[in-house]
Amino acid sequence: MTNIITVTVKEAALLNDIITSEYQDGEDVVGHDIWFDYIVDSKSKGGVYASLLAKGLVTSSLSTRKTCGITESTIAITQQGFDAVFADLTR
Repeated sequence: MTNIITVTVKEAALLNDIITSEYQDGEDVVGHDIWFDYIVDSKSKGGVYASLLAKGLVTSSLSTRKTCGITESTIAITQQGFDAVFADLTR
């Protein structure tokens, strides 16, 4: 049985922002990197992101933009994060 982690309203909103981002490519959203700065665009969201990262609901890495060669942070939702969003909707 999978252990579902409870998320706050702000955490669920940030996870939903990742899932519904225009930068998702239409494939499976789990593990799909999108640019961090498009999702975490304020200091308050930075705290929410840190909480999600600590819970293992998102991952972050560095990627290089093909258009300009600049290396920046990306963010992706984990399967556990995806499950937490939908488990919260069914309660």
